[in-house]
Amino acid sequence: MALTYSAFKTYIQAALWRANDAVLSTNLDTLIRKADNELDKRTKHWERRRKTVVIQPSSQDYNLSYFADDFQAIVSLTNNQTSFYRDTGPEFESVTLNKIYEERAVNSGTLRPFYAADRNDGDWMLRMIAPFSSTDRGNLTMVYRISIPDYEDCDKSWMEDEYLDLYEYTILKHCALFLREDDRITLYKGLADDAFAMADEDNAHNLTHGGTPMRMRPHRYVP
Repeated sequence: MALTYSAFKTYIQAALWRANDAVLSTNLDTLIRKADNELDKRTKHWERRRKTVVIQPSSQDYNLSYFADDFQAIVSLTNNQTSFYRDTGPEFESVTLNKIYEERAVNSGTLRPFYAADRNDGDWMLRMIAPFSSTDRGNLTMVYRISIPDYEDCDKSWMEDEYLDLYEYTILKHCALFLREDDRITLYKGLADDAFAMADEDNAHNLTHGGTPMRMRPHRYVP
């Protein structure tokens, strides 16, 4: 059963035997976010982190704010309209934002299939070299990588629900660093690496055979 954020923090403090540690309690939100940032980098390739959507932009600048809650990065962008890009194919090429603006200014008539994503006033924007207009809307398949959710903000997290051991040990490692418990850092890192290896294996298995997300499996004894 998934835990609320408050219940999860209580669980973490109990696992550290520091239920009444006010300093840890004050800093635990930050330590959990640090663990989220680490796991965001380590799990980029997981199929669990990908979503596929069809978008219909009417201009070369498309606001992705609809996906802002979980959007992290574009994996691929494909044009579903076969009439476009006959010479170059339907796949957009990822380039820098500067390249997008250079192409628009110098050679915008070529309609090369380029894209870049950037943030503008907090919203993710998709910038393209593309022949879209209000009367000739685009039709694109976008595969994008989702971010690990902000547990504090959402009050739930699929990392806690589906990969509890990996999530817990990664957080405990960051807590040990903060608490200067040097003897525990190596232990928690080893536990987290073991859990990640199993989760990674599970992801590879699901890519090949399909299946359900892994659940917590005991492996090492923590004294």
